[in-house]
Amino acid sequence: MLQTQLQEAQQELKEAARQHQDDLIALREEGSTLLQDKIDLQKQMEDLKSQLVAQDESQRLVEQEVQEKLREAQEYGRIQKELESEKARSHVLIRERESERAARSGT
Repeated sequence: MLQTQLQEAQQELKEAARQHQDDLIALREEGSTLLQDKIDLQKQMEDLKSQLVAQDESQRLVEQEVQEKLREAQEYGRIQKELESEKARSHVLIRERESERAARSGT
């Protein structure tokens, strides 16, 4: 009877040790999976950071180009006003010369 109880207890201990070993293996596998997930997420985060830096650089370049185009448009507007003013002065001078010629030919 004691021998049977001892054998049963030993069997239960072996079964508990086996279960413990199985649990330990499962925990190690889960830990390995979690570690790989962490590494993958870190890589994704680095990729996203790189994309963000590239987008920031692209946005900076676009803003520079917009500012350059704005300056060009302002310069174009200034030149156009100068040309219109010069054209108006030319018309005035032409009319004055025509008036002078008309006055000279009329005398």
